[in-house]
Amino acid sequence: MDALQWIITVAVSLASGTVGGATLAPKIGMRTELGRRHLEAEIAIRGVLQTYRDAMKYRHAEVVIRQNYPADYVSLESQVRLAEEIIQKLPDLPRRRRQKIRRHLKILVGAWTTGYGEARAFLPEGFRTPQSEESWLNKRIADMVKANDASAAERGLLGRVNSDVIDQAAFETAVAAMDDMIALVSVDRQPTLRPRELWDRRTKRKGIESRVAEHEQDRDT
Repeated sequence: MDALQWIITVAVSLASGTVGGATLAPKIGMRTELGRRHLEAEIAIRGVLQTYRDAMKYRHAEVVIRQNYPADYVSLESQVRLAEEIIQKLPDLPRRRRQKIRRHLKILVGAWTTGYGEARAFLPEGFRTPQSEESWLNKRIADMVKANDASAAERGLLGRVNSDVIDQAAFETAVAAMDDMIALVSVDRQPTLRPRELWDRRTKRKGIESRVAEHEQDRDT
């Protein structure tokens, strides 16, 4: 288990355990069983996203000093684990919220990583082996090389952060996307907002899809 995996695991434990219970017990206690499951899932997803985001931001200083990316920085494996942790909690959310989170997750980590996270999120304990996990990841890397896959939909925002060239704009866009996802599972969220308004809240930023498209266009020119 590497450092990032450990951080993600601890975040889920803390968010759904003593820390979450201490700070949100009144809210949880007033809800029905279904409402309690919804709230606990929100807490867990928010904890995973916040921890991944903060770890990425903390290590970004190392990236700037080194002028290159460490091999394990926002690695494909860590992205798959991030997707898996979030997907495991989606069944406990209302249907519309599930759809929003999944759609935003695909923007963040890409279509393939989201699909892989879904494929392994609910496998029985002990079913996966280090060999099978390595085979999956090696196949993905080989497919990417063979197809020269650099599309936004496949790589996702984090896929462009984890690249050979330091891309500050991609880093900032990925952080903003995680902030927006966290807002979707905020305890005090505004449930009447449309998805586009959630992406554009407060700072009136352009929608995340528009920013991704502009970023891709800038890289091509």
